[in-house]
Amino acid sequence: GMMDYNLAYDPFSVTLPDGTAFAFYIAYYTGTVEHIASNAPYVQISHTKSNNQITSFTITDEQGIVYTFSATDTSFQGNGATNSTYLNTNVSWSLTNIKLPNSTQSISFTYGKTLQSHYAAWVAEPTSRFKRLHYVNGNPANQYLIEAVPNYESYGYQMKLLTQISYGTTTVDFTYT
Repeated sequence: GMMDYNLAYDPFSVTLPDGTAFAFYIAYYTGTVEHIASNAPYVQISHTKSNNQITSFTITDEQGIVYTFSATDTSFQGNGATNSTYLNTNVSWSLTNIKLPNSTQSISFTYGKTLQSHYAAWVAEPTSRFKRLHYVNGNPANQYLIEAVPNYESYGYQMKLLTQISYGTTTVDFTYT
């Protein structure tokens, strides 16, 4: 059916703590999920979903270090933001855990404060409209037409702020005023 086709993949950008940066996208092929990275050293990528939203990413680098990104920043209906298809959507994922290959303890990152924008952002999301033309100039046609239609959406943005880093018995707290 029509919902089986993805006309454009969403690009994801990653920067690991060691400075390694790369992009990837998620491809769905007849029930198979593939994470395709570009300009990256060998990495393994997986993700989890809930209610049709990506809730976390896990990336394992070539040294076996496992990075988990599960603190999500989301859109919301802020000042000037209309009711949008983007409301309450996860839009970015922050690092929450690093598991080193030869350690029983992991480094944890906690995001305990949320910062909200006071103004809406607008995004032009291209959409397609499919039409069936039964008649053209009074003659039976039975033709199909695809039209590109601009669609403008507005949303507010809220992001989580890092409040704690912990490793074993060591904890570093961040406070904001």
